[in-house]
Amino acid sequence: MRRSLAVPLAIVALAGATAAQAWNATGHQIVAAAAYRALPGPAREWVDVVLRDHPDYTRWVEACDIDDVGLYVFMKASPWPDEIRRSGSPFDHAEWHYVNYPLRAPDFAIEPRPEPGNDIIFGLMCSHDIVEGRVTERTRAVIGDRVPTAVERAAHLAWLVHLVADIHQPLHCTAFFSDPYPEGDAGGNLFCVRDGDRPVKLHAFWDDAVGLTERTMRLLGRAGKMAADPELARAKLPELERDTTPEAWALESRQVAADSVYLRGELSGARAESYRDADGRLRSRPPADAPPLPPGYQDEARRVSLRRLALAAFRLEDELRGLGG
Repeated sequence: MRRSLAVPLAIVALAGATAAQAWNATGHQIVAAAAYRALPGPAREWVDVVLRDHPDYTRWVEACDIDDVGLYVFMKASPWPDEIRRSGSPFDHAEWHYVNYPLRAPDFAIEPRPEPGNDIIFGLMCSHDIVEGRVTERTRAVIGDRVPTAVERAAHLAWLVHLVADIHQPLHCTAFFSDPYPEGDAGGNLFCVRDGDRPVKLHAFWDDAVGLTERTMRLLGRAGKMAADPELARAKLPELERDTTPEAWALESRQVAADSVYLRGELSGARAESYRDADGRLRSRPPADAPPLPPGYQDEARRVSLRRLALAAFRLEDELRGLGG
C-alpha cells in the first residue's frame, strides 16, 4: 500500500487496494541476477549460506530450472517481499516499500523527509543491520532487543535485495501534489494515463517499463545484456560516487520522477475513479478517458528505467560485498 502526506483513510484504501508492486518481478530479478553474477566467490558463498535459512528456500530449490541453484534462489528472493504483502507473514512490512517525498510544481523544491520514518530508507538500514547480525535502535523496533536469528537474517537479506531495487523506482520515492491531487497522488497510483489503447495508473506503467517475463533464461539474458551495455557501465554512472546513502538514492529517484515521470508538471493525467468490488471493498481504477502519454514517453521511460536498474544492481553488489566479504 502506498500513502501520501495527510491522505484520508478512504483515499489510502483506494490507492492501496490496487497498488502495483514495486517494479515488477522482472525488474527485481534482473537487478538480483546482475548483482549476484558480479560478486566474487566468497561473497556468493556467504549469500548462499544465509539464504538457506529463508522460509521459502526449499520451495525455491524445488522449482529451480537452471544449473546454478544459488543464483536462482537469489533471484527468487528479490520479489519475495511483494509476494508476502497482506499475507499475515511476520516479515511483511507494508510501509517499507516507499517514501513519499512531495513533488510540487512549478519549482519542485526538496522538502523534508515525511514522518513517520518507518519507510524504505528505514527498511533498508534496518535490514542491513539484521543481516549483519547487529542489534541497533532500528532493529529493536522490528525484532526486539536480541541478536537476529538465522531465519530473520535470511528474510531480511531478501528485504535488502528487494528494497535496493525499490528505492530506484522513481514513483516509490515521491507523491505528486497539484490542484487535482491536493493530498498527493499516492506515488502515481491515483494519476492515470493511456498507454496506447490501455488506460493505466502511472505507477503501474513505470513498474512495467522494463517489460514482463518470468522465464529464468530470459531474465538472465536481460541481466547479461544490461551488464554488457557500455552506456550502463560504472564509469558512465557518476551517481554511484556522488550518492552513497539510502536517503541520497531516494532523493535521486525523486529528481528522476520530477524530470522524467511528471515532466516538470507538464504530464497530463486523470484521477483514478473509485468503485466497490463484489465484496464491498473500496477500490480504484483508471478512467476510460485518461489522456494519452506524449510521443516518445514510453521509449524514454524504458531508457530511464534501465539506467535505474543498472544503478540498483551496482549498489546491491556493493552492499553485498561489504556484508559478505
